[in-house]
Order: sequence, then C-alpha cells, then structure tokens
Amino acid sequence: MGIFGRKGDDDFDALIHAIGRLLHGKGHDLQRAVLTDLVSRWIMGHHPSQRRHALAIHVQAVSDLIELNEDALSDRKRGEAEDW
Repeated sequence: MGIFGRKGDDDFDALIHAIGRLLHGKGHDLQRAVLTDLVSRWIMGHHPSQRRHALAIHVQAVSDLIELNEDALSDRKRGEAEDW
C-alpha cells in the first residue's frame, strides 16, 4: 500500500510482489541500477518540458513512502547504518 490509494489494487499488489521477487537478493547496486533505469524510462515518456516536474513529484513521493513502508513492512530497528 502506498500514498496513492493502491491498497487492495490487485494489479499493483501483483506487480510489487513480482518486482520485489526479481530484485530480492540482487544487491543494492544492481537494485539501484535497475530501478534508476526504469524511472528514467518513465520520465523520458513525459514531454521534455515536464520532465523536471515529473521527477520532482516522483522524488517527493518516494520520500513520503519511506517511513510509511518502513513502519508497515520492516522489523528492522532504526539506528546507525552499521547496524543494518
């Protein structure tokens, strides 16, 4: 579930689950590279005059989701990076 009201959306849940399975265990660098490439392709689909705005909205949405997802999905303690 995210800030976009997708709770209970079967397509959303299926895609999140499938993508999560594909990326699981692949390491942070590869995960970052794949997600970055996908987002860049999505941004590319916007008119050039709207790309910076679309990216800014996306970055804000990601930022907003971090704590929400962490609270909902993570059993990790918050703390120093070395503890993760």
